[in-house]
Amino acid sequence: MAFSAGLFDKLYRNSGSYGTPTFGELDAVADVDVTHEGNPIEVKLRRNGYVSNLFGLKKLAVSFALATEPDNTHWAALQTNFNSKTVAEFFLFYKGDSSTSGSKAIRFPAYVTKFSNPQKLEDLDVNDVELSPSANVFSTNTTTDPVVYTVA
Repeated sequence: MAFSAGLFDKLYRNSGSYGTPTFGELDAVADVDVTHEGNPIEVKLRRNGYVSNLFGLKKLAVSFALATEPDNTHWAALQTNFNSKTVAEFFLFYKGDSSTSGSKAIRFPAYVTKFSNPQKLEDLDVNDVELSPSANVFSTNTTTDPVVYTVA
């Protein structure tokens, strides 16, 4: 197994359609925090004397710092998504990139639910961005859950 550093992972925004994605790399991103977890549902039965669990709903949340660049296409698009409360589609590649066959990503539609600007005195001017998965993508009323995407 080959190990990889987070430096080589990629975050993309889809500016195309669902069927034919157009990958735009968010390359002015610093650290990315990904929460991908399941919710355990406790099962308490007298017959075995143990608390057991069932696998419940999954949760996906993505947050990152994005360099404040109003002239950057992706920065402007994310700000627009936040201000207009619209959904965009994202690809979080954890193995490879959008142009390498066999590369893998988590593909998910999301709202930009945070686009703040902390303006710290001695730090790079960034926007703190949070992506929260949505049930619909491209306003087509097509339900789209986060999925593992493999580049053909």
